[in-house]
Amino acid sequence: MLEQYTRKYKWAEKNLTPLYLMVTKDKYELPLAVADTADELGRLVGVDQSTIIKSITHRKNSKYIRIYVDLEEDE
Repeated sequence: MLEQYTRKYKWAEKNLTPLYLMVTKDKYELPLAVADTADELGRLVGVDQSTIIKSITHRKNSKYIRIYVDLEEDE
């Protein structure tokens, strides 16, 4: 029964990992800080986690972005 309430994310099905970045506000979007979670990024740059999440979801501030990467090791 709990499975019906569990949200399926496309990135999770593809074994991708989200990374949170603080980037420059120019066309290059160079990374200034990188973290595994929004909370960790917030502690690194001195802002609240909710600020990062809101800015990503509402696209209010292009300073924070979330990307999905494949971290599997090649054998």
